[in-house]
Amino acid sequence: PLTVGFVEFIPETTGPSARGKLDGRGQFVLGTFETADGAIAGDYRVVVVQHFTAATAPSGEHNHAGEGASIVVDRRYSMHDVSPLSATVEPRDNIIRLRVERAAASEPRRKGR
Repeated sequence: PLTVGFVEFIPETTGPSARGKLDGRGQFVLGTFETADGAIAGDYRVVVVQHFTAATAPSGEHNHAGEGASIVVDRRYSMHDVSPLSATVEPRDNIIRLRVERAAASEPRRKGR
């Protein structure tokens, strides 16, 4: 499970977005107006946003555009216009499972480049 970052639900039409912090088990509870108050029923585009400090950065060769900030999931999940994630929130308790792909390891640099 993905354990660092936030999940944001952005409405397909109009209305407020909802956001939840990922916990150590990869779970989240959405909040719209307050922490953990849920999301308004409707269809959403979903993004996963990760920010790492030196203490929370995962080990490995994953780099974000060469800026030195490690990431675990592919960057497309953090961009509203290209994220393939979507979800429908019903007017009841919901369990929504999201599947993301790991970021590709940085390609090794060739000599002379």
